[in-house]
Amino acid sequence: MYEEWYTIKEAVACTGLSESTFQRMIRRREIQREYRPVPGRKDVIVLDPDRIRALTTQPRHPVPTQDSTALVAKPSILSAPDLTALIAVLRAPPIPLADKLLLTTAEAARFSGLSTDELRAAAHDHRLPHLGQKPYKFRPADLRRYIDRRLDGVNPVNGVGEKVSEENEARV
Repeated sequence: MYEEWYTIKEAVACTGLSESTFQRMIRRREIQREYRPVPGRKDVIVLDPDRIRALTTQPRHPVPTQDSTALVAKPSILSAPDLTALIAVLRAPPIPLADKLLLTTAEAARFSGLSTDELRAAAHDHRLPHLGQKPYKFRPADLRRYIDRRLDGVNPVNGVGEKVSEENEARV
């Protein structure tokens, strides 16, 4: 029974397709599979010989025709006005940090001259007002106020004119 059917290894040798391709075809039910009993061993998977013959005669790679070049998408080329507009956008000067409404931690560091670690620590300890959770966003006015209070020796947290003690000065 099923003696004329091909095993998967025989089908691979006949068609040139891989074993995994045949496994996919079996899963998708594109090829009929049966089991050939083998005495003293596990049954062997065998494949439909008609389908194997059809696979050997069908070309594996499509042959290009004259009309196939029409299906290839050609890259679009920007016209001169579009290209000029693109260059103008790319050359636009960046917005000055003082004119921005909100600054990232890196921008706030450039704006204030303080390190990013110091800004993050001050925001985490609520010594420096910030918007949202991480990543922090800072207002330039809040940064100016924080720096002025640090320079005056005022505690930036309560802002009542209390001098910062020497032990806490390292934190502020």
